Amino acid sequence: MRYFVILCIIVFLSSCRNKIVAPQSIDNIISQEMPFYEKTMIINEEEDNSLEGNYLFIQNVIDSEHIKVNLLPFSYLNHNFDQWMVGYGNDLHFEDNGSENLFLINGLDSFNQTITLGKRLTGTKPLTQGKRVVFYNRAPSGFINSQRILDASLFKGFRGQSMDFGAILEDPQNKKWYMFVQEVDTIHHAIYLASSFDLKNWQAENSGMPILTNKDFAHTNWSYQNLKDDKIQCARIYSSLLYNDTVFYYFDGFDSAGIRNIGMGFRPLSQPNITILPNAILTLDKKYKNENGAFFARVIRLKNKFILCYDAIGALNRETVSFASSTNLFQWSQSITPNIDDHFGWRNGIYTSETSYFTCHKNYLFVHSGGYKKFNTEYTTEELPANFSISHKDQSQKGKYVSGNVADAEQGLFYADANNPIFQAYRHNPIFINDYSNTEQDDHLGGNFYFFRTKKSDVILYQAKSKTLKRYSIFYTCKKRT
Repeated sequence: MRYFVILCIIVFLSSCRNKIVAPQSIDNIISQEMPFYEKTMIINEEEDNSLEGNYLFIQNVIDSEHIKVNLLPFSYLNHNFDQWMVGYGNDLHFEDNGSENLFLINGLDSFNQTITLGKRLTGTKPLTQGKRVVFYNRAPSGFINSQRILDASLFKGFRGQSMDFGAILEDPQNKKWYMFVQEVDTIHHAIYLASSFDLKNWQAENSGMPILTNKDFAHTNWSYQNLKDDKIQCARIYSSLLYNDTVFYYFDGFDSAGIRNIGMGFRPLSQPNITILPNAILTLDKKYKNENGAFFARVIRLKNKFILCYDAIGALNRETVSFASSTNLFQWSQSITPNIDDHFGWRNGIYTSETSYFTCHKNYLFVHSGGYKKFNTEYTTEELPANFSISHKDQSQKGKYVSGNVADAEQGLFYADANNPIFQAYRHNPIFINDYSNTEQDDHLGGNFYFFRTKKSDVILYQAKSKTLKRYSIFYTCKKRT
C-alpha cells in the first residue's frame, strides 16, 4: 500500500504551467498511436501557436489575386501551401478569428512574401492593407472531406437539431460500433443509442427512443432532476471502459446547487441495463483545484491501476486538466496539482480545457484538450501586447483584431512519460481544427472526439458547431494509411 501511495504521488504531482515544447523525437511515438504530424494554424511570423509573436498581416494588396504577407523566407507553408487557406476577419469588436473571409492558395513565394489567391470560400469583405491574416490547414495531417453523419430525425423525441456523442463501444461479436448520442444546447437532455458497421453509416437503436432519461438519475446526489416538468437535463455520458466483461460508463451531471460532477454506471456484458451509482465519484473540492466542479471524464487502464483524466473547474472558473487514480474503478484518489494548466498562446482563454481523448502508448500518456484564444473583453490593458492592433493605434481599439481561433475551441495534444508525467505541449498544437470553409462546422470544435485505426485507414469522429446553422453536429473523416 505504501508503495502504491508513493507511486501515485510521483505520477500525479506534475504541472504544465511552464511552456515546454515537444521535441521532434516524440513524433515517431505519436505517429504510432495517433495520426497527427503537422501544423493546422499559423498566425505569426514565428509560426508558433504557443505565443502571440509578431502577427501576420497584409503588407500590400498588389491586385485582386496577389497580396504580400510578412512570412519568413523558410516558411512551413512552402512544402504544401495548396493544402492551406488564408483568411481575415470582419472587424468585429468581440471576436475576429480570421476565418470570416477565406481564400484558397494557388501560389506562394515566401522569399518575396507574395501569395497568389485562389477561389474565395467565405465572406465578402475586400482585401485591405494592414489586415491581420491567419492560415488554416484544410487537410490536417491528411484528413480531408469530412462529412456530417447523423441527423436528429433518427431519434424520436429528440429536442432541436444540435447533438453530441459520448462513449463509442466496439462489439467484436457482431462487428458493430455503438455510439451514445445526446441532445445539446437544450435544457432537456436524453441519451440515445446508434449503431454502425463502418463508423460512417449509422442507424438508431431501441426504435429511436431514449435509453436513458432524467428519471434514471433521480436517485443520485450528483444529477439533480425536476421530474414534474421534465425541464432539468438528464446527465450526459462521455466515456466508457471495458474491463473484466463489464462496461463502466462515466457521466456528467449538475447537482441541486448547479455544481458539475462526475458520476459512474456499469453493466455486465451479459446484462442490458446500466446500474447507475447514487454518489458521485468526483465532485467539487478546493484541495484539488476543482472547487467549482469536474466533468468530461476519460478513463484508461495502465498496468495495475486505472487513470481518470478530467476537466477541473477551479477558482474564477479557470479550467485545468487533472487526474485521479484507482485500483478498483469505484474509489478514486485525486491529484493535488493540476497536470495541464497552460493557458497561453492559442489557448490563453481560461474557460476551456475539455478532455476529448485520453490514451497510453509505450508508457506515454496522451491527452487531447480543448483551447481557445481570449475574447477582447477578457484582456486587461496590462496584458495586451504592444502590437496587438496593427491597423488601430488608439488604446480603445487594442485587442480588437485578435487573430486565430478567438473563442473557437480547437484540439491540442499533450504528452508525458507515465513514470514522470510532466505534460508537454506538442509543438504543432493545435493538432486538429474544424473546417471553417464548411458552413456545417464554421464555428468551433466540440468536446467529443473518437479515433480508430484499422489496417488500411485512420478514422476520426468529432463534434463541431456551425455558426451559420446554430447547431452542433457529428462528423466523420478518414484517410488511407501508407
